[in-house]
Amino acid sequence: MLLVQERVQFLKNLNSTLKTLSLTTTTLLIIFITSIIIMVFNVLVSINKKTFATMLALGYSRSEIAFTNALTSLILVALPSVAGYLGGFFSQYWFTDIFSDY
Repeated sequence: MLLVQERVQFLKNLNSTLKTLSLTTTTLLIIFITSIIIMVFNVLVSINKKTFATMLALGYSRSEIAFTNALTSLILVALPSVAGYLGGFFSQYWFTDIFSDY
């Protein structure tokens, strides 16, 4: 009877650990994506300074130019990152099936 109680306790601890790990991984992913978006945005600004000056001279506002670059940074960074995260999340079931026979 003691063996069953130990297994139940182990599974509760494992479930708690996995929830904590999932939350930590998601938080780190958000921090990682945000920092890469900022870096890509800074690189885009430094490369396109003349283009931005021309756009300002043509009457575009700073917020319009910033929004365009933020959107570009988001597309270049966030979408592939989220796609990779989701791909790994769903492929875990295939890998766990390998161990289901044991």
